[in-house]
Amino acid sequence: MPFIEDWITHPMTIINRLHEKSPDTFENDVRNYFQTNIDNPTFYKEIPSLNDRDDEHPLPSGCLVRYRAMIQDMADDEIYCTNYKVRSNDYQQTEIEKSAKYTDLFVCPPGYSVVEQEPPREKFSSRQCFLCIPVPNETQWVKDAYRHYFGEEFTMHKR
Repeated sequence: MPFIEDWITHPMTIINRLHEKSPDTFENDVRNYFQTNIDNPTFYKEIPSLNDRDDEHPLPSGCLVRYRAMIQDMADDEIYCTNYKVRSNDYQQTEIEKSAKYTDLFVCPPGYSVVEQEPPREKFSSRQCFLCIPVPNETQWVKDAYRHYFGEEFTMHKR
């Protein structure tokens, strides 16, 4: 298992490795991997919380976070391309299939370009988007109790 910081600060690296390892069971593998880590109280406390954060210590882009909130609104389903292929620009023309499930953009490694496929070969899926807001009128003693119980004072932004 990688270091705690790896799956927290760079979760897409873990997700991409799981996709490369087994594209057919990828979704279950991702769910099981992160659920196992989140279920561990020590690991859970290491995930930075967006609640009660200051901008003094910004989080790295793309890191895993916690956010205690209420769902205020749900948008219509968003259609996205589940997989895409990239091809090396060298003479070998090596193709790699990548997952786009948890990203908004196709990412190409250096020396590769996206392969444009005919529509019948592309795979699409849908995902639900939510608008979340902080819990309204949450009193300070509730925040303090939550912070004490879930250990928000031990998250990465206090290191």
